[in-house]
Amino acid sequence: MTTERKPTPGKLKRKKIHPYVPAEQAMAVKTYAALKRVSESSVVSAALAQYLAGTSDATLLLKRLNRLQNKLTAIEALMNLLSESFALYVEIYFAHTPTIHGEDAKATARSASAARFADFIDALAQRMSTTNRFASEVLPVLADQDELAAAARAAAVKP
Repeated sequence: MTTERKPTPGKLKRKKIHPYVPAEQAMAVKTYAALKRVSESSVVSAALAQYLAGTSDATLLLKRLNRLQNKLTAIEALMNLLSESFALYVEIYFAHTPTIHGEDAKATARSASAARFADFIDALAQRMSTTNRFASEVLPVLADQDELAAAARAAAVKP
């Protein structure tokens, strides 16, 4: 008469496997299990579960690095936008600013520029206190997030 064992509640059904590993790894598992006072099977099972689930420290670290890379790509796009905007501004400024001759004209220009610069600082402070940003207005027009991500991947592939 044969009897079948029913698994007790809370215990998983186990299957015995016989993988071959290098002797150094087998000794490391045995030593680790002895130090932690657990079975070698539980050490191997936990390590295999972690490997298959992709939750190892290296996997999590690589995911985090990938997120940081995506953020850096966005920052790089914003910096490129800023530098090109500034270059365009300087080019237009020099094209439309006349040369000032004479000391009286220069003194008047200096006082007027100081007042205009103070107005600029006030306008900048007001703009920075809001959530409205020039880059957020311009970037969606230039490219959507999928295009930016594709460009980032293409740039990462290049040596």
